[in-house]
Formats: sequence, C-alpha cells, structure tokens
Amino acid sequence: YVKTLPPGEVRIEGDGRHADRWLRQSEPVRRLAPAYARYDRALQAFAQAVRANEQKQDSVVRQKLAESQREVEAAIQLADQAQFATLQGYLLAAQGRRGDARGAFNRAVALYPGYQPAIRALTRIGS
Repeated sequence: YVKTLPPGEVRIEGDGRHADRWLRQSEPVRRLAPAYARYDRALQAFAQAVRANEQKQDSVVRQKLAESQREVEAAIQLADQAQFATLQGYLLAAQGRRGDARGAFNRAVALYPGYQPAIRALTRIGS
C-alpha cells in the first residue's frame, strides 16, 4: 500500500516487489502535482472573483483576478497544459485584454488540438 507523507514524498510499504515499477509509472503524475495544485488555487480565486463581481465588489474582483493570474502563471511555468492556458485566456478576457486572451486560447488548442473549452472560448471572443 502507499502511505502519503508531506507533499512530494511517498513511502511504499509492503513486500517491495512492485515498488520500482509503481514509482516509474507514477512519476509523471507526481511531477505534475505541484502545477495542478497552483491551477486549483487559480480556479478557486477565479470563482471567488466571479462571485464578487455578481455582488458588485470591485476591489475583491481585482484582488481575486490578480491572485488567480499569479497562480495560473506559476502553474504554466511548472507545466504548460491546455487547461492552464484556457484559464489564463479567461482571466485576460475578464481584464479586457481580448488579443492576449485569444493568444492564450490559441496556445491551449496548440497544446491539445481539439480542446473544446478553448475552441468554444475562441468562438465567443471572436477573431
């Protein structure tokens, strides 16, 4: 079985027969985990910005959009993934930066051809 320790550390207990194979096979997931943790924080901040916008709390909107932007940029630095670029596009569009948003959505499609969330966003934002 696997016992999870502090972030990034894993100890495998048992007879050890499959430990090396498990470590090899799980390495890509463990490598991406920090990037997805930053992406999750970016999503949470973006959701808070949307709620604050509905409540007309402009200062909170600006704060949460900036927080989300920092987190998604950190995630992209760790691993450039289509969903990260798509969120970045939404953030840029929310700030009125349509050209930059279009670039982020196009990057998402380049990373994952046929990625529907980015394609739909490009359709909505126009060319």
